[in-house]
Amino acid sequence: MRRFWFGETDLAPVALFRILYGLLLFNWVWQLYPNLAAFFTDQGILPRSSVLQHYGDRFSLLDLVGDWWQVAIVWALGLLVALLLTIGWHSRLMSFLAFVVVSSFSWRDPLILDGSDLVFRMLPLWLTFTDSGALWSLDALARSRRGDAPRRHGYALPVRILELQVGWIYLATGIEKMGGTLWPSGLATYYALQLEHTFGRAWAYPLATNLTFTHVLTWGTLAVELGFLPLAMLPSRVTRLIAVLAAAGLHLGIIALMNVGNFPVIMLAALVLFLPGDWVAKHVASLGYATRARIRPPVIAWADGVARDAAELHLLPRVDLPVRPAAIDRPIASFALVAVAAFAFATGVPAQLEAVRPAGDLASLL
Repeated sequence: MRRFWFGETDLAPVALFRILYGLLLFNWVWQLYPNLAAFFTDQGILPRSSVLQHYGDRFSLLDLVGDWWQVAIVWALGLLVALLLTIGWHSRLMSFLAFVVVSSFSWRDPLILDGSDLVFRMLPLWLTFTDSGALWSLDALARSRRGDAPRRHGYALPVRILELQVGWIYLATGIEKMGGTLWPSGLATYYALQLEHTFGRAWAYPLATNLTFTHVLTWGTLAVELGFLPLAMLPSRVTRLIAVLAAAGLHLGIIALMNVGNFPVIMLAALVLFLPGDWVAKHVASLGYATRARIRPPVIAWADGVARDAAELHLLPRVDLPVRPAAIDRPIASFALVAVAAFAFATGVPAQLEAVRPAGDLASLL
């Protein structure tokens, strides 16, 4: 268990997640474009004066601008951040800027938030502390051009906290459901799947009226949400794979029966973090070979030439290998990261644990 949390871990899953998150973030930002004026300007449904009055403790870059063209500049920069994160250019910085971008749009208009927005906001914060650019990135290419050896393994703790955030989403959601009556009684999906005018798909209605099916689906959802974190955070490949398969089945079922936007897609992408690193590296390599085989050789040669010229002209980022902390530095840094994570998770506990949630000025600061 100590090696699992504080030893070394394969960085292939977190590198692949960086790519998937970057692509999904690009789509998330792109989807905002038709409603920039309605949701994020002073002429829209929530002017900045109202935001400052009702949500004054939430920081947003969009608090500084109010016209459409100004918001559009921030939106375009968000697309650029997503693209640079996908290709792994200064991956740590881009991860943090992704957190700032999502937070800025989310807190500018809290009236339109949904579950996927919260996931998109939380994950890049913890991704910032990982070495997600170690593989399949411009950061890795820059190191290889200087003759540095590629890195497949890195410090485990930041990756575990990122995984723990994903598991916390499942656990907190399951505990929240247990506080009501419809989920423990097995009737929640009976009602949810009949919301054809909002979320339920047309073909879900016949299934919703089958009480046996709805009982299985309701209790199965609870089992997955309550069991995911204990299974996924054990140093066992078997239990982690069981958690991944169960959660993937849950989200594929949501996609098939309900239309709830980006939430099941980002959660499916996050499951990559729990896959064995050797599996991920093998399949990414196979995909790379298959892709190159389908691209005409002149195109490949042109791309390789561009990368070589960029390296020679110092256009690729200089990414130095991090200096391994001294014996006393790593425990201090690890303790600080754990403390930050504990405070952050405490702000999102379920209603049944309200007593441990920070309140007042401390909550606002967090």
